[in-house]
Amino acid sequence: MKKAIYLLLALTQLFISCNKDEPEDTGNSENVTIMEDGKILADNIYFNKSGDSYNATLEVTGANSKSLTKLVIPGTLKISGKIYTVTSIYREAFFDHTELTSIELPNTLKTIGLNAFRGCTGLTSIELPETLETIELAAFWGCTGLTSIELPNSVTTIKDAYQSIYGTFSGCTGLTSVTLGNSLVNIGAYAFNGCTGLTKIKMPDSVTGIGEGAFGDCPGLTSVFVSV
Repeated sequence: MKKAIYLLLALTQLFISCNKDEPEDTGNSENVTIMEDGKILADNIYFNKSGDSYNATLEVTGANSKSLTKLVIPGTLKISGKIYTVTSIYREAFFDHTELTSIELPNTLKTIGLNAFRGCTGLTSIELPETLETIELAAFWGCTGLTSIELPNSVTTIKDAYQSIYGTFSGCTGLTSVTLGNSLVNIGAYAFNGCTGLTKIKMPDSVTGIGEGAFGDCPGLTSVFVSV
């Protein structure tokens, strides 16, 4: 009898431990379609499964049309009864989506891939979530409609590029102000190169390195505010 009770308690504890980290279902499972090639389509956005059976994550791979002007990326999706968390945007996911004017990113996002929003000239603003850790090279290159960028504290480095065409925010000519997170340590080479409209930048005292040409060809940059 005691063995049965101990076994029941053990199973109960195991069930609790396995489910305590289950992500909240904030997705819209009614709009989920599994394509023949295995891709997942939900609300005009394509996803791929990127985790294993113990790490149910999704990456955004693109949209089903380049004519879309607004997109909202969900934080989770329920697929076949299981909740998947959206953690990354794949490389070139929205490359040259010139009609896109706004996109809402989820508070589960950790990575924005190479060239993810490159050439999105119609994009005027984007709010980067506090969960974001990595922004790959040229992620926002040539987004000429962007007027301001605020990096969250979760981003500690802007990656080095070996030439200006790969700078993370290079060529964002409409950018006038930049606010950097309080945990930023390194601003990589060519990060903001060619941001000709940039007039001011707020820089935290956590920054210890600024790469070559990070603010090259920014003739309007007249004010740098350093947090102390």
